[in-house]
Amino acid sequence: YTNCDKVELFQDGKSLGQKSPGTKWEEMQVKWMVPWKPGVIKAVAYRNDKVVATQTYKSAGQPAKIALSIDGLPLAESGKDIVQVRVTTQDKDGTFYPYGENRTKFILSGPAKIKALGNGSPIDVESHFGVDNRNAFMGLTRAFVESTNATGPITLTAASILGEKRQLTSNLVSIDITQLALRGELQNGNFSIFYTIDGSKPVPTCSPNSTYYTGSFAVELGTTVRALILANGEPFAELSEYFAKDQGLSWEGTTKLTKGDQNSEQAEGAKFKGAKLSKKQKDFYGTGYLDFSGQGGSVDWYLENDGAKSDKIFTIRYMNTSKSAIKAVLTINEKPTIFTLKPSSTWKTVSTKGVINSGANQVLLKVELNNGLLVDQLSIK
Repeated sequence: YTNCDKVELFQDGKSLGQKSPGTKWEEMQVKWMVPWKPGVIKAVAYRNDKVVATQTYKSAGQPAKIALSIDGLPLAESGKDIVQVRVTTQDKDGTFYPYGENRTKFILSGPAKIKALGNGSPIDVESHFGVDNRNAFMGLTRAFVESTNATGPITLTAASILGEKRQLTSNLVSIDITQLALRGELQNGNFSIFYTIDGSKPVPTCSPNSTYYTGSFAVELGTTVRALILANGEPFAELSEYFAKDQGLSWEGTTKLTKGDQNSEQAEGAKFKGAKLSKKQKDFYGTGYLDFSGQGGSVDWYLENDGAKSDKIFTIRYMNTSKSAIKAVLTINEKPTIFTLKPSSTWKTVSTKGVINSGANQVLLKVELNNGLLVDQLSIK
């Protein structure tokens, strides 16, 4: 979305062309159909052919650390106040990891208390109050810290065991601890970490079950990682994280389309040209069908697939009430198939094989000399 004249999209430095937003509600965004791959995607906005804004996103590696920052105003230098602290999940290079969901432990030093913890998840029913730890949601956690009327420096410490809970792309686990001075000088501690991968409680010495943390390590699914953090040689915080196939968020293993029924998309719900909505014929699906009566027209389905890329059968349900065959082209993600739609007095189907991508997909049915063509729905199986 933009309020500029035009936008140019780049993928790994290669231009995918420039587009300008429209004025109608369904055309106010500019859109490119881009198959996903790891790398960098950048949007550049222009006014009067001059660059006025850019936005860049880089795909991240596995979660490896957390970062603390203040949202809005910092704490007042004295007296009672409240501050919002953002916890961001990152990969080892500091790139935001947008699927982070590991638990963060919070420890405060100084005249302050944790007022509440949140993550924005619509299905997380854990208490916001009276707690010192919270799962991340989509890579983010937030802490609300309230200072008291007492004076003195305030430091927030956050620690987390980080890794993909379902190990869809990586089995590496990292342990990170970081601090943020909310008021005054940072009350820095000399931290050391010991961990176990058998579910037992870590001890502050190296032993057959307890390991001194020096960097990322691999674990198997079904593993509980526990960590003991020492500050200046004294116990400071304990952490725990479970990695298993039934843990965390995942869209793996499903090809359900997020728009409508998983097997069909109604023609009247798509973007169309050269047609009108009708209900005169019997036995249609949905709320009606499209009646083409001009010299040309199209139906444009935009589909979002939360599952993996896969082969599918794409089927158009139609009726040709004219006395002659009608030529149609069905383009699935820029790969066309030509059909000859024969005259019929009942609903018929034509099918072709195609590939549905993970993420955005476009299926376009285009016809010429289409007087008498009725289009009911697109099925995908």
